Amino acid sequence: MSLLGKKILSLGNPSDKRTKAEAIHKTFEEARSIGLLFSWEDKQQEQIIKEFIKEMGSDKRVRCLCFNPDKRVVPDTSFPVFDTSQITFLGKIESPETNHFLQEPFDYLFHLDFQLNEIMKSFLSRSKAHYRVGFHSQEGEKFYDLMIGINKNAGLHNFASQILKYVNALK
Repeated sequence: MSLLGKKILSLGNPSDKRTKAEAIHKTFEEARSIGLLFSWEDKQQEQIIKEFIKEMGSDKRVRCLCFNPDKRVVPDTSFPVFDTSQITFLGKIESPETNHFLQEPFDYLFHLDFQLNEIMKSFLSRSKAHYRVGFHSQEGEKFYDLMIGINKNAGLHNFASQILKYVNALK
């Protein structure tokens, strides 16, 4: 994706237009649809995500979208994958599966990365999810309804456990 495409993509982020008051909150127990958004790393990460899905319970419908930051590497994953080759020069997403994911009105959307990049910012701001949860950062305030602060060295498994702990505590 070109530098111009990234700029146009970031300009299209309506993050400033969505206020926290617009978030429709259900308790996690009431929630039925969950979205997981993450960047591909390796098979170990995929296994942790599958365990995380099991921990949420069988009454939740969970959909995933994996972003591949390096289109030269083809991720060995069972999850739907999106990469920058599916973004036009003008920042339009040309992936029906990704567009469908972003239009899904998830009760909760969990962003499982420790860093925000332009692609994830765009996805988070375009998503129709009612409640977004991600890693605590200053720039994350525009994109998340709940941010979880944890030492990055604790890893994805601990981050996922903390997400469940806090969303289950929400009333």
